[in-house]
Amino acid sequence: MAERTIRRAREQLRSAARLALAPSMGFLLAMGFAAPTLGAAPASLPDLKTFAEEACTAVPAKDGAAAGAILSLRCADTDSGQILRFTALGAQAQLAAAFAAHQAAVTAQASLACRPAVPLQLQQWTGPDLLAMACRSGADGWPHIIVGAVRDKQLYMAHGPAGAAPALVALVGGVAPPQTINAQVQALWDGPVALGNVADQAQIRRLWTHGRFAAARFEYGTAERLFSQAREMQVRLVGEGSPGSIAILMDLALATALGGRAEEAEALLAKAAGVIAQSPRPADRARLANYQGQLAALRGDFDLAANEAGSAVAQWRQLVDTKSAASLSGETLADRTLASAELAMSLNLEASVMLRGGDAASAAVRASEALVAIGLAQAAPMWWRADILATLGEATARLGRLAAAEKYLQTALRIRTSVFGEGAGTLRLWMAQGRSYQADGMSTNAIIAYRKAVALAAALPRESTPLSDEDLIPFVQTIHDLQLTITEARDRQGLLAEAFAAFQLSRSPDLERTNALVMAQVVQQTPGLPPLLEKVDEATSVQSELRAAVALEQGGQPDTASASRVRGLQASLAVSEQSLAALRGDLGKQFPQFRTLMQQGIYSLDAVRARLTADEALAMFLVGRDQSFLLLVRRDGLTLSPVAAGRAALADSVRRLRRGLEIEGRSVSEFDLAAAHDLYTEIFGEAQSALRNIKRLAIVPAGPLSGLPFGVLIEAPGQPGKYRDARWLAASKAISYAPTLASFMSLRSTRPARQAPKLMLAVANPVLTGSPNNAASLTRAFAACRTAEPADPALLRNLMPLPETEREVKAVAAAIGAADAVVLAGADASEPSLRGQSLDDY
Repeated sequence: MAERTIRRAREQLRSAARLALAPSMGFLLAMGFAAPTLGAAPASLPDLKTFAEEACTAVPAKDGAAAGAILSLRCADTDSGQILRFTALGAQAQLAAAFAAHQAAVTAQASLACRPAVPLQLQQWTGPDLLAMACRSGADGWPHIIVGAVRDKQLYMAHGPAGAAPALVALVGGVAPPQTINAQVQALWDGPVALGNVADQAQIRRLWTHGRFAAARFEYGTAERLFSQAREMQVRLVGEGSPGSIAILMDLALATALGGRAEEAEALLAKAAGVIAQSPRPADRARLANYQGQLAALRGDFDLAANEAGSAVAQWRQLVDTKSAASLSGETLADRTLASAELAMSLNLEASVMLRGGDAASAAVRASEALVAIGLAQAAPMWWRADILATLGEATARLGRLAAAEKYLQTALRIRTSVFGEGAGTLRLWMAQGRSYQADGMSTNAIIAYRKAVALAAALPRESTPLSDEDLIPFVQTIHDLQLTITEARDRQGLLAEAFAAFQLSRSPDLERTNALVMAQVVQQTPGLPPLLEKVDEATSVQSELRAAVALEQGGQPDTASASRVRGLQASLAVSEQSLAALRGDLGKQFPQFRTLMQQGIYSLDAVRARLTADEALAMFLVGRDQSFLLLVRRDGLTLSPVAAGRAALADSVRRLRRGLEIEGRSVSEFDLAAAHDLYTEIFGEAQSALRNIKRLAIVPAGPLSGLPFGVLIEAPGQPGKYRDARWLAASKAISYAPTLASFMSLRSTRPARQAPKLMLAVANPVLTGSPNNAASLTRAFAACRTAEPADPALLRNLMPLPETEREVKAVAAAIGAADAVVLAGADASEPSLRGQSLDDY
């Protein structure tokens, strides 16, 4: 049946221990939320409720349920447990022995860590003897309970959330007052336990699951928002140290890092590590090592990434080789094949790090082993296999086996497209395909593959474009090499125009951080937006489930029945796509500000050129690990120039140059003119001739170049200390800066809406009482200004007076003819005075 296929797809999607970070890494997660298919409840069952008065129903278990399962429990419209029946027994006194014989199977099937079974003594109870086990879910840490009784010489065992205990007791033995059951259930644990509502648990799981789906689609902003919501609820209801709280925290850390905020991610992961250090579960430490490896790789520390990946592989090998899940101290694994899948993705991470380090042979060995391991884990999401194939394809290409590499990458593309459609995941695979062609010297084929990736990236929302400068540089390198072989200027400029689109996909961590904060604030402060976003997330996840179901069905043995099921699933998928499109349309109409924040925005080359005069140029940069590029946009053409330095080398050069501009110990170091010229030559390289007739230069910096005042660069060699004779870049060109191309375009597109009645408002020479000898106040003020908190006004008032500032602003007023300029000086140079002005008048 199509329903069964969808259930299989859902189990694959929701059994994930890690979501994809294609093509080089795996996104480590810990799922386990497969839902049985339910039908109508038998009429003879009692009225079932949870402690929170949530209504429950019990229905016959269907195919795919655990061995022995006869009923499934559903409370608050969510799957909440199962009732199992085992082989006929002898006397009633055999309850303890029968319970002990089957409890391991139940705890493993439900992924529960449990305390020893104890009798459940209920007042006003006339049913059979009951045994109960207090458990914690291995997936999320919520309290669970297993209840068992013998009736008609058969053992009945029910398991589910502790909050559903009244319904579970009723299904195995009979009905008792809820208050009596509550007291007994609470006594099963050492101290008070939050039993919680089933609806709350379902909401946390829903948010968590949708966050993982978003991460698998590389929508990191959405994933981060959903993980944050899930964690807030989980911590509030279960506590910081629960497995679910820690697992969500690690997911949140990685989503934050992938969103460009590495420092925040490190702090989150360090918090998780502190709790995991006390955990008795080996799998927690194995997952943590994988996460730490991925974060290290994201920040370019490949030595540490290799160590962490190797540690994760070793720990997962031990878990996979363990003969019995019960032998693990405090750990139960619902499925050993899931540990095999975790091992596969840790091997894939190790392979990707080896690939980054240039060891393609070892990377191919690790990726091949990962492919075998993922083959043993049938429940693993199918896109994990695609991620491993992508790594194997790249490693194989570097070894010169292009035909095999092409096959691996094309298979990975087919799998990813079948589940998620064309998008962020497939664009990374197109980039990998381009790199494989590039490694074999097939520049034209490489350009075609890269072009496909860039086109996909340009059509995606900003948060779904997982391309870094490092990803884009191979494409730009190919364009640079190929344009050198083109003699026709028009054809060469057409090729360079493709690099212009790639440069716009570069992501600035600082701007991504600001954008994420703004988006979060918009969501929080906009009534009606969160529910609509939740609908969009749910619709997108349903679409992923249906795509996976279609892929599963088409991957089986073709027959008439399967063809019919595929047609039915495809019809449902079409309806799902229409629904999602309508929801996104509503999002754009009702909340245009949020939609604008999400959009990527790629400007045409003609639009940018139209905003440049004949003597102007716009400089854009890509900064990679070992190499960088400059793209110079002029009104009459483009110049693509390689920069033979990467992020670390440029950062060091900028740092050394700035030493001659900073005050240390009340003195200024000598400025290094030779270093300023070397850096100018390094940055502008082949573009120097294109700069010759440029009078105004607008710069969109990237990476460490954001901290460089370009005006202090020297265009020609000079003698040490001869500052007056130096050919400063600022002397030949008026230099301006824009954080992004979008901000440059916005400034060039803005026109005054009206003529203000007054020309100038200035603030100068505030009342300051410090003395020249009060260096301590200056030091404290500098320190205060470097924090995120407002500076203490008293600290600022202790600085030296600034009488020259009043003379300066009055000189400016005279220069621009502002006879009626308002200058707030002395006691009027204050916040109340400024707030009393109508800024619209100026």
